[in-house]
Amino acid sequence: MRAQNILLRSLCASTLLLLSMLGSCASTGASPEETAAMGAVRTSLLDYNGGTSLVLVNETYAQRHVGERIENGLKVATDEVLAEVATFFADNGFWDFARSGIAQPMGNGMTDGGQRVALVLELGTDQAKGYLPLRAGLSKEEIDTLQVLITNYTALWSEIEGYHAVFNPSGENVFRQPLLQ
Repeated sequence: MRAQNILLRSLCASTLLLLSMLGSCASTGASPEETAAMGAVRTSLLDYNGGTSLVLVNETYAQRHVGERIENGLKVATDEVLAEVATFFADNGFWDFARSGIAQPMGNGMTDGGQRVALVLELGTDQAKGYLPLRAGLSKEEIDTLQVLITNYTALWSEIEGYHAVFNPSGENVFRQPLLQ
């Protein structure tokens, strides 16, 4: 029963946060100067066990990488939305525990602190790149931080509408298809 209450409170908080993030992006969120200073922003949640990735990039990132192979699970949001995501990550402890740089590509496996990594949450901007691994042996503070960030990130990723890029495995060019509603 306690676990259900915690899950319910977490879902309610996530929904409220998602609505406030989307509302602030549309109105008074990050200033145009702050948004421009972030430049290209890429966030991702990588599942090393299942091979799934949920990638969210801003329009600036997408424009810089036109013509490159696009990952499955990639969605493009506005620069303002990704600026808010980066700010949310920073305000909720991402940089307090993040490892510098980018995580190893999926398929290679990954270890951190001698432990196999199950999930990685990444954030990269023009100013900094870092990732948080989910593995055995993390402190309670790291686990709590990851729970808040992953819960809200997956909720936001699921709500982003527009175009979803899919790689055509037959070698043809990447095609884009609007998400069905």
